[in-house]
Amino acid sequence: MRDGRSEFGLLLHIGFYLSCEGGVCRRAAGTPYEEDTGRAPEGDVRHVPHVRWHRLVPSLELPHHHGISSVPVLQQKGRKVTDNTTKITAPPPPIVYPPYHTVRRYSGTSQVALSPDGRTLAVASRKDGPAVVCEVSVDGGELRRAFDIEGASVHGLSWSQSGELYCTAHRGGTERWQVYVRRKDGRVEDFAVSEGDRVQHHLSRAAASPDGQRVAIGTNAREPADVDIAIVDARSKAQRLAVSGPAWHVAGSWSPDGRWLAVMRVTQNTDQDLLAVEDESGEVIEVTTHQGEMQNVPAGWLADGRMLAITDHGSEFLHLEALDLR
Repeated sequence: MRDGRSEFGLLLHIGFYLSCEGGVCRRAAGTPYEEDTGRAPEGDVRHVPHVRWHRLVPSLELPHHHGISSVPVLQQKGRKVTDNTTKITAPPPPIVYPPYHTVRRYSGTSQVALSPDGRTLAVASRKDGPAVVCEVSVDGGELRRAFDIEGASVHGLSWSQSGELYCTAHRGGTERWQVYVRRKDGRVEDFAVSEGDRVQHHLSRAAASPDGQRVAIGTNAREPADVDIAIVDARSKAQRLAVSGPAWHVAGSWSPDGRWLAVMRVTQNTDQDLLAVEDESGEVIEVTTHQGEMQNVPAGWLADGRMLAITDHGSEFLHLEALDLR
């Protein structure tokens, strides 16, 4: 099931990336907020001059301005067309809407999440108003309401292997997302929430480490115009700044052994770098050092520890490559 979950997540990630390029991105807003992320990150950035690139899926080569359909959205039950004489009616409204934003900056946000045992799908559904978290069996059945965040609309989801379900939510359309968690016993708690929603937090679909003990989030606590990466203890909720600087940083996903966290640094919409953060030491290495513009978006990891990237490295088209850090 683990391999199936990885492939499912990768397809979701690639689908959303290639289908939402035309979205509108807003800069982070708010005022500085005093928390542990205000200090300098641990370790210095180290450049890796000879990363080995392995092209994996050249069939993903598409012009930058093209879009493709992402994964089919879940649909409510509706009448099926059985023959040509059946009157065709409008399809039922979707219960899951893809996030409309520029995913070069919001890379990894997902409004669906698969449970650790692979039996349940959590969705952020707004079919009856502000988005709430609902669940449905992967075998089919009725969508059931799981929980909501009072006065807020749920945006992104991430289901930890240890059973905690994380979500972001914002109030009044401000896009100042805060992070909440539903514990295994059903309790819903604040996880990374600032006073008055002054600090914006971002949550990627693969935010939790493989053992579920750490969660990577984006935060603009240090400087409202930037987004840094903090690693949060899943129990104590203590935050440790991992990557910071005058840029928009996005948490990718954790390596299978939990040693590395992939991070994207956005210079502009057509120019990104990939970083790798070693969790134990705090060391940060720059994986995709380049001159000029190059697109690099984190897309997961292979079982052998190679980092996956959607990139235009050596090409005018986007494709999937594996980066060997060893």
